[in-house]
Amino acid sequence: ARLEEFAYTEATAIAVVLLTISFVTLFAINLLERWSKRHHG
Repeated sequence: ARLEEFAYTEATAIAVVLLTISFVTLFAINLLERWSKRHHG
């Protein structure tokens, strides 16, 4: 039971990290697009 609980916590942590990374990536792309529009538009 303890092993399963640990695996569940680990899987949740990995999912949260992946979600955070994807959100940060989207945000960075958005900022880059705005920046390039401002400088080249």
